[in-house]
Amino acid sequence: MTIKVKDAARSASKWVRNSVGAVQDYRDGVADAEPWAAHTIRAKDNYAQGVQAAIGRGAFEKGVAKAGDDKWKRGAEGLGADRYASGITAKEDAYRVGVEPYLAITSSFSLPKRGPRGSSENHARSQALGQALHRKRVGGSGSA
Repeated sequence: MTIKVKDAARSASKWVRNSVGAVQDYRDGVADAEPWAAHTIRAKDNYAQGVQAAIGRGAFEKGVAKAGDDKWKRGAEGLGADRYASGITAKEDAYRVGVEPYLAITSSFSLPKRGPRGSSENHARSQALGQALHRKRVGGSGSA
């Protein structure tokens, strides 16, 4: 005996209809959720094992090949474009907080002496600042 199921189009339509009306349920679920960070940190070993298993079976490459360019392009041109401005506006404070330490390092950085155009001294100036910014990014102070 086979199992009777709705066709995919009808199921998708019902999903959209019910989900659109569930904004408050979504907000309530977020407000009532257990602490995300603590649970996530406790799952670090499971995460590492899952990532290694995915690497072992080539899941990343297979997933990219299966999705192809059309799926991401449709999403980026549709939802992405529609949500771009509001997403940027909503994250202004997060951007400021994220960029402040790097701007502070850059503004207080003492560059090595400048040399003639194209010289190794000039490359060293760029490299010194790049190394300081990298140290900050990977968890250091960024100071030389």
